[in-house]
Amino acid sequence: MIHEWIKLKTWRDNFWLRRDGTDTYRNLENDQRLRVNESVAGWEDHVRYVERIRNYRDKPIDVEIRRTFGGHVVFISRLNPTLHDY
Repeated sequence: MIHEWIKLKTWRDNFWLRRDGTDTYRNLENDQRLRVNESVAGWEDHVRYVERIRNYRDKPIDVEIRRTFGGHVVFISRLNPTLHDY
């Protein structure tokens, strides 16, 4: 049996800019122009993984994978997984 956890893609979006010297923030998504005296204050990180299990034995196997993810997670599977949110 081989278990693989492969990172397919990473990206950032939903950038927020802060005007220097103030507490004013704006989202870059609606306005693509950068202004003078603004710095990046935050963004959202995204990572897409694929998990593969290959069984080279003659018998089927049962697999239980316990993995912890921090933050908000969108889990997509063609199988019928049991998800636990603690």
